Amino acid sequence: MAIEKFKCKKGNLKLSTNKLIAKAQSVDAGTTKHSAVFVSPIPTNAVFIDNITQLLTLEDAKISLETQLKALNAQIKTQITIVISNLTQRADYVDTIALGNKDIVLLSGHPSTNNIKTKRPIPCFVTGLWAKAGKESGTIYLYWKKNSLADTFLIEESPTPMISGSYNIVDAGKKTTCILKDRVSGAIKGYRVTAKNASGVSEHSTFVVIVIP
Repeated sequence: MAIEKFKCKKGNLKLSTNKLIAKAQSVDAGTTKHSAVFVSPIPTNAVFIDNITQLLTLEDAKISLETQLKALNAQIKTQITIVISNLTQRADYVDTIALGNKDIVLLSGHPSTNNIKTKRPIPCFVTGLWAKAGKESGTIYLYWKKNSLADTFLIEESPTPMISGSYNIVDAGKKTTCILKDRVSGAIKGYRVTAKNASGVSEHSTFVVIVIP
């Protein structure tokens, strides 16, 4: 009958540590029980037991450390989330103070303005607004100049522009032109435009007045 032997390279064994310990304990129990047959075991029972005990102790310590490591990793992940949140809050605060000024951003301790989201200034008011009657009844065209800070333009209309009438938003878009249709032919309307981005809305443009064709 062949005896099962174990080969180990640099402390690595395909068998799990617990199974190895169980086999070692079984062998030790067998040779100890039948000491009349195994008179002078190699290694001695004392050495064998001591080495098994040391391995058990180390395995228990490993399990304890793994448990602690899992708990530490969970705490680290939680703390990382908190610190990232703090950085975001601090970046937002710096943005509100800096208003796009790179020098102020750098004073805050950020190594580069490329690593922080800075708010763009609010757009300046729209200029060059003019109106043109369309060929179709009830249709007008509005035009104005480009605004580099604008993401959207808001078109406002008033039915009483000459007496400080109230304006309401009737259209919005990204282009510097607007076509308004279905207006009442013969009516006098006032129009003005504001520029908008994530930081806010500009002052309104000067208004133009047109008789709807």
